Amino acid sequence: MTDILRSGAAWLEATRKAYASTPAVYHRGATSVSLNVTIGRLITEDKMENEYSIIVTYTDFFITAADLVLSSAVVKPQAGDYLIYDGRKYLAQKAADGAYWRWSDSFGTTIRFHAAEVKV
Repeated sequence: MTDILRSGAAWLEATRKAYASTPAVYHRGATSVSLNVTIGRLITEDKMENEYSIIVTYTDFFITAADLVLSSAVVKPQAGDYLIYDGRKYLAQKAADGAYWRWSDSFGTTIRFHAAEVKV
């Protein structure tokens, strides 16, 4: 029997990549890869002891996991990685959970890369 959820997730990822993505270049040190990304946002709220909250907004990029290939190996985002998108540089940033990325789906097909724009 066909796994309908897995098939649906694969279809959604292929459709996102084909119709809702833009070219970008992902960098780690001197190595880079051209790929397509979809821009998103992550907003987190951290409650402080004094009853105030700090709200942080990250720029997220949805990336097909199999496309993130550096030096012939599929990799996951890490500290120091950055993306050039629309002429701007976005540096990997830890989200509130301490991670630079997370899966966007239950099947490991799409990475959600957390970043912040930096001035070059």
